[in-house]
Amino acid sequence: MIKECLAREILSLAKQSHEEYRKFKRRGNPSYVGKEWEQLSDDIKYSNIRQVEGIETKLECIGAYITDDPNDPRIIHEFDETDRETLSKKEHELWVEEREETGWIYGGREPDYDNRISPYLVPWEQLNDKEIIGLDYNITDTLIPMLESRNIYVCKMDKPTDLDYLEKYCHSDEIPLVISVVGHTDILEEDVQMIEDRVESLVSTVRNRYGIK
Repeated sequence: MIKECLAREILSLAKQSHEEYRKFKRRGNPSYVGKEWEQLSDDIKYSNIRQVEGIETKLECIGAYITDDPNDPRIIHEFDETDRETLSKKEHELWVEEREETGWIYGGREPDYDNRISPYLVPWEQLNDKEIIGLDYNITDTLIPMLESRNIYVCKMDKPTDLDYLEKYCHSDEIPLVISVVGHTDILEEDVQMIEDRVESLVSTVRNRYGIK
């Protein structure tokens, strides 16, 4: 089930997705114009809508999700290279499924929209067209900015939060080690005070963020 924050933006995101496609094409060919959204066939409009509807499916592949909570501690603003490739591969996979479900078949050297034939209906590993590969990466690269422009955020489950850092810090041997030698030098006493101040500040931040009293 699509989250409400995404569902209410599907059409506007689909239209922007098409505009991002046109921008991508113009980078390779400045004279490229392409069709406005209103001029697109129903097939192509659906393809853009499918792309948006598949956002959560793709994000699940990398252990990510979307939220409209700007204070979620797991928000990320870009994908690392591993996730970027995984998402791009998944986008191509979903595109191939969509094309096959709507009657497209493999063949030809260029897409034949009238007869629904495409040479790109192959697994990601068999793609050898740099533009098509680049297009899949472009869809990934524009995903976060598109969502954030509508106050929707991408979060990564394995991104450390303040609570994770605090737990790791409080279980560290570093603090007991320093405290155990307090009194040996004035510098160590200052170090301990600095650590205590930082821990107190971090605890306060965590309490405020999570409403802990």
